Amino acid sequence: MVRYIQRLIQHPILLVVLTLLLLCVSTTLTYHYTHTTVSLTDVPNAYAQNLLSERTIFNKVYNLAAARLQTDAWAQPTQPFLTVEEILNKVYDSAGQFLRTSAGGGGTSQAWPDITSGTNTNTLTMGTGGTMTTSGTGINNANQFKGNTIIPVVDGGTGLTSATDDGILVGNGTIYQLKTLPNCADTIGQHLNYTAATNSITCGTSGTPAATMGFDAITSGSNSTALMTVAPGGQITFVGAGIVNASQYRGNVTVAVTDGGTGLGTAPDNALLVGTGGSWVAKTLPDCDDTLGQHMNFDSATKTFTCGTSGGGGGGGGSFSALSSGTNTTAAMVVGSGASLDVTGTGTNKATHLGGLLPTDYATIVGVQTLTNTVIKPLIVTQTITANAFTINANITTVAVVPALSAGVTVNAPTGTGGFPLDGQELTLLFLPSTAPQSITWNAIWSARGGLSLPTSVIGDNDILSWAKFVYVASITKYVMVATTLGTEPGITTLTSATTYTCPHLTSRACKMTMTGTAGTVTIAIPSGGTPADGKQLVLRIKCTNAQTITLTTGAGGFVDSPNVPITGITCPAAGPSWTALGVEYSSDLDRWQLYATN
Repeated sequence: MVRYIQRLIQHPILLVVLTLLLLCVSTTLTYHYTHTTVSLTDVPNAYAQNLLSERTIFNKVYNLAAARLQTDAWAQPTQPFLTVEEILNKVYDSAGQFLRTSAGGGGTSQAWPDITSGTNTNTLTMGTGGTMTTSGTGINNANQFKGNTIIPVVDGGTGLTSATDDGILVGNGTIYQLKTLPNCADTIGQHLNYTAATNSITCGTSGTPAATMGFDAITSGSNSTALMTVAPGGQITFVGAGIVNASQYRGNVTVAVTDGGTGLGTAPDNALLVGTGGSWVAKTLPDCDDTLGQHMNFDSATKTFTCGTSGGGGGGGGSFSALSSGTNTTAAMVVGSGASLDVTGTGTNKATHLGGLLPTDYATIVGVQTLTNTVIKPLIVTQTITANAFTINANITTVAVVPALSAGVTVNAPTGTGGFPLDGQELTLLFLPSTAPQSITWNAIWSARGGLSLPTSVIGDNDILSWAKFVYVASITKYVMVATTLGTEPGITTLTSATTYTCPHLTSRACKMTMTGTAGTVTIAIPSGGTPADGKQLVLRIKCTNAQTITLTTGAGGFVDSPNVPITGITCPAAGPSWTALGVEYSSDLDRWQLYATN
């Protein structure tokens, strides 16, 4: 060895080459771990020192206790100083042909979080004490359970791979068997039967219904062998005409007081139940008829009834229902303060006087009578205006007071029940003063058939009370106005130019029309407003721009001439300076408007 060293010293170039070769070998040495190449040049800076020997470097990264190269914890282990060959032999896995960096050897024992993805075709075995659990949203799929593709009964499974239609699982002590439920509808007494020997279910129709069948399927019979029990939450109730008989109530032969019973098994003759505070006792009622002033007494200490005769006699303080019949000719019968004497059922209580008055001194409920010096109090009701309208209740109102108006108001049709409104029933409306005129709109039930026009507004001077009186006429189902302080006498109604002239007689004493059409004929129609009152007079006036022939409608309700005053041949000249006028009067005998005059 000394000779070789002397030769190297004599050849410096060879010495340099050898040094560089050793340096390259030390810095390019690699190891394989799960197909990953790690270079020793990746050792942290703390170990990257110039001209360290291979042995020094390997001893710094070799962990003797763990029998692995340290690639994760770089603390210097305390251990003997080993040769490179000793370290490499300890960490080299000859079977896998790689350097191992874990005590278990190779990638098979690497940390679970370090594995990312891939497929393993080898057999994985969970060692004793080890577990594999999912966490978070992790999924661990398995196609077997403990090596079984079908989960057995001992592991909580069924041991079966199908769920046959109408099938049911029946255990035989070891496994589950799949048994088919037969079609067993509620007809001809059908019911399900079960045979324990074969674990089979069949549909039967024979004999006594099964114990678990529907209660409504049981028809009749007696149970002498089994105890029938209604479980908690269940109940047996009769419906319709059903009857449920019981020989005991909650196990007691007699129903206890706490259950609403008497706690007694007998009902002695002439006995009365008296409460003691905890139970009922039967106490005999003594024979105590209405003789010699007898009356019943009760002793609360002994809960006993006795018959007494003391005091003022039976009649003075006896029950009213105990009086049977007879005539009292000596004493005045008086109903004391707070008491009353009423009839019930079909009983009759007759009196010859009412409040000390003779029958001729008061009005009766029915019958025609003449009342003298009798005031009938009016039914005055102040109306409530809602949404600028109000409705009168005819059952309770004879005078309807309408508050001062701040806006126009609509008078709705009155309401009424039990025959109201009555034929001929009067109803007066009083409009209280308003600060300004306000319009009145009337429902169609309010009528001007009495000859007076329905008022269209209140005066509005904040002083005048305005009245309107109506009478209900059942034959026309109208409230007809018969008086008003708001109405005006029928005035002159102006008609629009037309070839037909129709005058509303109820609201007019005269009508006028300026005819501006071309020359032709103007027909005077029957005045509107229904049948007028006998003697009603109208003046019909017309002025024509172009000459017109006047024709009056004839027939019932129409026009008829008078002697020397025909209804024919009347004309209206063109552009005349004055009115062509016809004076008519209604005759109820003729049912015609008779023409009395024309100019």
